[in-house]
Amino acid sequence: MPALVMTGMVCGSAALLLSSGIAKAAAGRQLSQALVELLPALGPAARPLVRGLAVAETMTALSLLVPATRQIGAVCLAVLGVLFAAVGLAGRLRGSALPCGCFGTADSRPFGPRNVVAGLVLLACAATMFLGGPGNTATGFAGLCELTAALVCAATLAVHRHLVWDAIRPQTAPSARPDGVVA
Repeated sequence: MPALVMTGMVCGSAALLLSSGIAKAAAGRQLSQALVELLPALGPAARPLVRGLAVAETMTALSLLVPATRQIGAVCLAVLGVLFAAVGLAGRLRGSALPCGCFGTADSRPFGPRNVVAGLVLLACAATMFLGGPGNTATGFAGLCELTAALVCAATLAVHRHLVWDAIRPQTAPSARPDGVVA
């Protein structure tokens, strides 16, 4: 596998997991509710489970960036990929309706095919990283961190583009009524 492709997989996977983990840590209520809809037995344990998942995603992302821990990170990434695919499949089979907020997005999609595909892609990346060895990237640790940070920023801007658009779009002044009251 060319080093540049491996670099893209490492940084892309790390960026996705960092964005997702941070979003779960900051606002995991949507995912907690979707998990309880899917598995009612979770009940109050859903929120701590989501927080644990946030930590696991963040730690996996960081371990992918360090060549010495990349293969352990690849194993963790594979486990997360299988988990995401399984939850997506279960959501599809059970007719999940609540939005999951997966991968740091605030969209209105429930668990389903998108989760299955994402999980399988992460699983494929994990297998490639594991088989490729720890040091098969086109850049060193600092470069991997910089590229991952850039990808996290790009992903965040893409996910929250409506907020960005609202911030940069020219605002129209409120119109005043003939009696001077602003409408």
